[in-house]
Amino acid sequence: MAEEGNRYDALIESIFFDHFREGESEFEFERTELEPAAESLGIELPKNLGDVIYSYRFRKDLPKSVIATQPDGMEWVIELAGTGRYRFKLGRIVRIVPRSD
Repeated sequence: MAEEGNRYDALIESIFFDHFREGESEFEFERTELEPAAESLGIELPKNLGDVIYSYRFRKDLPKSVIATQPDGMEWVIELAGTGRYRFKLGRIVRIVPRSD
């Protein structure tokens, strides 16, 4: 499992930094970009490409190198942007926390 996490981190970092420009608050990418990213990194392509993106949308924190680009009080999220397209978007940090009573 740790190996998969490292592979997923490497892929999402590659996609992020291929598009990220200082000062931008959003940018789009395509799922098909994972294939050349894996090849250039020399890592095995996951069988389920969608799981790489799904993992960071719902289950995992983005890699530390990506989080380091977030301004205070903001965080990167990955949104759907069309068929096989996604958008990294900076938004305010929102956490829903249950009340203690």
